[in-house]
Amino acid sequence: MLTDYAQRWRADLPHLAFSNRLIDEIRKVAGYFGVVFWPEEGAITHTSSTAIVDPTGRLAAMVEGSSFTSQQLVDLVQSLLPIEPRPSGSGPSSLRQQTSR
Repeated sequence: MLTDYAQRWRADLPHLAFSNRLIDEIRKVAGYFGVVFWPEEGAITHTSSTAIVDPTGRLAAMVEGSSFTSQQLVDLVQSLLPIEPRPSGSGPSSLRQQTSR
């Protein structure tokens, strides 16, 4: 399935392995997060889940679907994980959250 998909989309990514032999491994890992996938009309269709994993590797939360805003995801992560506040002005400006709501 993956090899056909890569060829169809002319994937030329040497750092990615498109191998039908890996499909069972991918299905197993995806299953840990409740994601299922299947070939459909020349594409790979899949469900959507967002996993939040804490610094110790423990699954802290699962969010099904994709109908949440980025701010809702940020709020959830901040409520679940201990995050050290950064000094004002530190870090990349692209990480600063701006909302219009």
